[in-house]
Amino acid sequence: MKGNSLEENQAKKGGAKPGHKGHGRKSLSAEDAGRVVRVELPRTCPDRGTVLRHRGTAKRTVLDGE
Repeated sequence: MKGNSLEENQAKKGGAKPGHKGHGRKSLSAEDAGRVVRVELPRTCPDRGTVLRHRGTAKRTVLDGE
């Protein structure tokens, strides 16, 4: 609750409505990117030495503001 909001708006729940897809940040295609870096991961945990399980992959777009 914000102290400086109108009293009738203080009880309203903010944020997106349930089920709303949203817009999010769009990714670049590999052709439009300045460079593409593939990161290879170790097969074992560097701290404990236990074998890591593959749990899927995810692509990320990183914008570098120089």
